[in-house]
Amino acid sequence: VERRARRSMARLQGAGSIRFWGFTPPFDLGDAVNGVVDESSPLRALLVGPGDTRHLLATLAATAQRSCAAAAAGKPAPTLVEISVYEDRPEGLARQLILLSIALDFELPRRERAEVYLEVLANTLVREKTSAYIASRATVLRLVLAHGLGPLAEYIDVSLLKMKDRDALEEVLQLYAEDVPFDAVRYRDERLRRYYDARYDARKNVLDWDYTMELKPIAPIVHKLHFREWRMTGLAFEVRNAAYVAPNRTLSSMAFGRELGMSKMRRGYWGDVVNSPYVAAGGVEADDARLFDVKSNQQVKTACDVAYYNVLSWLTSLETGAPFCLKPSDVADFAYGSSVAGNSDWAKDILGKPQMPRIDEPITEALEGSRFEDLSCTEGAAAASSEPEPKDSAREAAREAAKAKVVANKFANLPAFKLRLLSGEWPEILRKPRHAGRYSLLYVASHAAHLVADDRVNALLAPRARVVLETAKFLLETRKDNRLEFGKRLLDLGASRGWTVDSTAGSAPDGASCAHLYLRYDAQTAGAIATEAKGRLGLTGGEADDALSSGASLEHKADGSAPGDEAVEPDAVLIEAAGTAGGEGGAGPAMGDKAATGRAPSISITAGADKGVVEELGQQQASASVCAITGLPAKYKDPVSGKPYANLEAFRELRKRYPAPERVLAPERPAGADEAGGERAQGEDRQPEGLPRRPIILNPGMARRINRAV
Repeated sequence: VERRARRSMARLQGAGSIRFWGFTPPFDLGDAVNGVVDESSPLRALLVGPGDTRHLLATLAATAQRSCAAAAAGKPAPTLVEISVYEDRPEGLARQLILLSIALDFELPRRERAEVYLEVLANTLVREKTSAYIASRATVLRLVLAHGLGPLAEYIDVSLLKMKDRDALEEVLQLYAEDVPFDAVRYRDERLRRYYDARYDARKNVLDWDYTMELKPIAPIVHKLHFREWRMTGLAFEVRNAAYVAPNRTLSSMAFGRELGMSKMRRGYWGDVVNSPYVAAGGVEADDARLFDVKSNQQVKTACDVAYYNVLSWLTSLETGAPFCLKPSDVADFAYGSSVAGNSDWAKDILGKPQMPRIDEPITEALEGSRFEDLSCTEGAAAASSEPEPKDSAREAAREAAKAKVVANKFANLPAFKLRLLSGEWPEILRKPRHAGRYSLLYVASHAAHLVADDRVNALLAPRARVVLETAKFLLETRKDNRLEFGKRLLDLGASRGWTVDSTAGSAPDGASCAHLYLRYDAQTAGAIATEAKGRLGLTGGEADDALSSGASLEHKADGSAPGDEAVEPDAVLIEAAGTAGGEGGAGPAMGDKAATGRAPSISITAGADKGVVEELGQQQASASVCAITGLPAKYKDPVSGKPYANLEAFRELRKRYPAPERVLAPERPAGADEAGGERAQGEDRQPEGLPRRPIILNPGMARRINRAV
């Protein structure tokens, strides 16, 4: 039991096996490459496991502002922004597409898009009209994937996906239809029961501990009531008095596990149930300091308001190229959902609907909400008028043409960008020549940090590039000491690749106070820096790269235990959280006693994938055999190195690292010579003495013995 508990602690149980949102605030990728990429060169970035579109939208909004400023100054506008997103699961790519399509649906007003974006991003349950809207956007995206049709086709590049990955992505989008059953409440409750285990009935005490001791010191803008509501029900953003009854099918996914001793795939909710989506939604940071004012020791605004402000700012910049600014008189009334609920004065000035314009007037954003509001028509509203009013077909056609023209103009004003989708096994991405030396920025999420341990990762980078690594700052399943240790391991891992800390980005090597670590890469000096770092870490000699890959030298525990003390998977990024000896949770003691866990949590980094095994699916944990190259579940074992591997590609890589020894054939013996060197008589088949004999049944009733050992 203790060994199983330790193995379960080696994973972030609350974070889940798939990331539907990230755990760090959004930032502009263009700021990270200042000094590396000039304005005349395209920005090419590779995002590994970002979880959502927060960095993409923040970058596009900032690029639109720079383009507008450059045009006003008579300077050339920034060139192409090419962002490649790697997700190992099709559900992750589908979420990227659905969130991007919502942000770029210019037929909706900005306030509606902002509300729907946050609702789809974070809520387990959504409004019925939002569920219908998700299904309609999924249909649009399926046309983009299958036929390259629609306004989004020129911005989404799926040419790098294999056909099986495209099919898997399209299948996920088909599951967003309204007629597909998905009991989100039950699936999430199963996750909560498995996570809290014996503390399920005291889960309010557990989440109070997490909020007071872990979240509030680093993100006080997140209100306790909002955090509690999300942890209990899965609702993070609620608009007005709307009824949230439809499941958010974008949060459904398939996962491997074991049930009754058999491997199965099951659909359910395998996402985050502990850390909350407020950080990824932009709810903890903003460029307007007035949103963080404190009165009577209380935050004036909440994370919902800040997230709403950031999303509105992105959408406004994308459409107009200008930043989104609040007047001093509007700050007090600004709140999530107030643009509709309160019909405030600021909403009329910024986002509200003026009176209906004439057909010959340019159509305004007020008309863009008609399609979305049609989805929310109720029977009562339909029954208000017994007979429909006659429609002027010419008038309607003119309105639709004007609306289509406005939408086309907004798409034309977007900054030039391309979203390239990547999936499959990470070694395949590394070995393909099309990625060699292409990216000036590499972004790696915290749960994908093990991918950096591959010594071929530098081949992806341009001669001068930047690397951004996520830390564990906002992971509530860890403690401050663990976050510091995790940040230190990330820096050590980056140094072993020849990366240095970028002091100009304002990043201190601290995994507890910084959400991101900014590193520099220079091809001319990377080799010497990597050699020095490996020597400092004790990874000298020809086994250095293999030691980094296996994680043996980075397996030091934060609690002082030596490597190998625990039976953990050899190929995973392990962020061990506090838990009880017999349970599988990691949210901290229910009554606020850290000593109740028995020992301090620990963190270690190794090279394989953090696939994990879905604990909800079976009575026991699945086998610990994980491929030493890909991190996938291993089916085979290399007879030379003794390491497990999953497929032929992994076997070839193992054979490169561990060549098979040459076979030495024994000299042939003369025919008829026995082991003692003598001659055997013809027909004599000598059997070593002392070995049993076994009968061979030829047919019923007939048997004979042969001189062959068992």
